[in-house]
Amino acid sequence: GILQENIPVGAFLLSKYSVGFDALMHFYARTETYEEYTLKNAVDGHFKNYGIDLPFYVSSSQGNFDFDIPERHQGITITLPGFYGPQGRNLHAAIKFPDFLNNLNTLQFGELNVVNFEMECSGVFAMSALLGHECATVCVGLANRITGQFIKDPADRMQKLIEETLEVI
Repeated sequence: GILQENIPVGAFLLSKYSVGFDALMHFYARTETYEEYTLKNAVDGHFKNYGIDLPFYVSSSQGNFDFDIPERHQGITITLPGFYGPQGRNLHAAIKFPDFLNNLNTLQFGELNVVNFEMECSGVFAMSALLGHECATVCVGLANRITGQFIKDPADRMQKLIEETLEVI
């Protein structure tokens, strides 16, 4: 899900950092980099302004991948555990933070902002760091959750992303 109004559906999204609102990395001992520590403090301060105090962790991409793919937007990816409440969907139960996605939309870290959310990136980044692997996350934006637009047929865009990414690797 895209979280910036100016990013069109079908765009490629390259994750520089990820903020995990899931529980995975709370079970592993890991030392944060200085950038991760700084981003963590920025996220904490940002959400306290909205009265949100949720456990989260920050991880960054591993390796130096030059993803000079056309139509790509680089930024922060949010990892949310679940399709419903964490992603702002009300399904027969009231959600606690109805403006959560709009709060994410305004988070800024240097020149980067939150470009999207998904369900795995932060764990991939953090486990890669723990295990000494290189990794990157590149997504196709299937829906712009700010504008309400959805991609009609993602297969062609996904195929193009796969081909472009394999070319880089």
